[in-house]
Amino acid sequence: MRYGLVFSSLPSIVHYAVKNDYEKLDRTIYDLFSSMGGVYVKFLQILVSNVNVLKTLSDYERMSVFADSAPSRIDHKALLSTQWSNNQIARLQHIDAEPFSTGSFANVYKATVDGREVVVKVKRPGLDRQLKRDLRIISFVARVIDAFDSQNRYNAGGIAKEYSAGIRREIDYKSEVKNAAMMRSEYEQEPKIVIPETFTDLCTRDIIVQEFVDGVLLSDIMKDSESDPRLTVKRALGSDLNLQLRMLSENFLKRSFSSLPVHGDPHPGNILLMTDNRVAMIDFGLIADPATDVSGYLEYMYEQTHINSGEIRPGKFGVSLLRTHSAGLYRALATVDRALPNIEILAGLEKIMDDRFSANAENVEGIVRQMQGGQTNQIYDAVINPGNNLALSFDMDGMLMLRANNILWTTMIQLGIYRDVAPRAVENSVTNARNSSVLVRNSRSSQEDFDGAMEMIGNWLYAIRESDPVFFRSLSKLFPDRVVAS
Repeated sequence: MRYGLVFSSLPSIVHYAVKNDYEKLDRTIYDLFSSMGGVYVKFLQILVSNVNVLKTLSDYERMSVFADSAPSRIDHKALLSTQWSNNQIARLQHIDAEPFSTGSFANVYKATVDGREVVVKVKRPGLDRQLKRDLRIISFVARVIDAFDSQNRYNAGGIAKEYSAGIRREIDYKSEVKNAAMMRSEYEQEPKIVIPETFTDLCTRDIIVQEFVDGVLLSDIMKDSESDPRLTVKRALGSDLNLQLRMLSENFLKRSFSSLPVHGDPHPGNILLMTDNRVAMIDFGLIADPATDVSGYLEYMYEQTHINSGEIRPGKFGVSLLRTHSAGLYRALATVDRALPNIEILAGLEKIMDDRFSANAENVEGIVRQMQGGQTNQIYDAVINPGNNLALSFDMDGMLMLRANNILWTTMIQLGIYRDVAPRAVENSVTNARNSSVLVRNSRSSQEDFDGAMEMIGNWLYAIRESDPVFFRSLSKLFPDRVVAS
């Protein structure tokens, strides 16, 4: 059935992509993946979390992908009886017959354990077996979209690759249990951020038991596109939405700059708003570890403060993003820079990026406004590095950290509060980090072996020569002849 849905949609995908009819292409992609459910809806969540993708859809449609899925047919009581011992079953006083929440991979039931109200998350049967086939289908559709999308608007293949790497971790319940317990311990001193307790002794490969947390999902707030979300939260909970999300963002950045892991998938369906300006985070299938070069991530966010104040420095912004995305390449460039006299590779690279920006940016003021509105990475991709012509090989730690960060920013954009919340959160966090004596304890910025650095740079230049000969000629002038010749 799934293959039939895919192949019946392919002619429309190709036709609308070739015609650059993005409104109909967005609709076709949305209808296809939402109709297939499960893993495909989860992939759709990743797509709509990117502010530059599927943007012709209404806010309601974008947020509806975070709503409960159709419940899977699970005999949860039978599963409990096979995976729990008699002593564990005796601790269960009650469990609802029907799920109160459903996700892409599981049903969630309210229950009572040891006299406490809990939730029991039960994985969908057969999910592990089906995953390999589903990921192949997603990858195939993504490659078709990219092949015919002449404006490189989606980067669907890159998103699919990232999704495939992360999704296997998300359905590993043993890993999720460890993540949830670790994050609760990490947040014990944060009274306004709530991490539910996990009953680790009741969790299995297919079951997770956690305390019930009372609140309102941010995705539910966002479904009502007619009302001001801040007023909705104030009326329902007495809380300040701007304050809640600024607090969450500042905590996220503080942990990122201190080399601590953060929630890897903070989309609106995983954020629970509570009374007293508290926020709960749920679903810890994906954790974003610190970027390989945390100092680079700090510099990237420092450049964001310049953008928020109306100043764009394309070269410095581009190099900071390169440093975060591709820490190994940046270290290689810095190593050669330090070792060879009269060579200023990184400064030269900044100038080339400045020049590319000036040449490609027809409306600088408009671009600055877009970047101030949170579309920094999208502008970088479109103006400085279209189609990844810089031939960067992305570091997964940096990618996950940036992706989690972008999910938070996109949520604020869709709520219409980005400008009220994000600039202040970034400025506060960057200022505190730059003044901190314990900043970025594990930046892992050790000097590369010079010969190894030369080899890495040579391979990079060769890849650029294939993807962007004009840029290669500009870039090669910065390097000694032996690097270019290699």
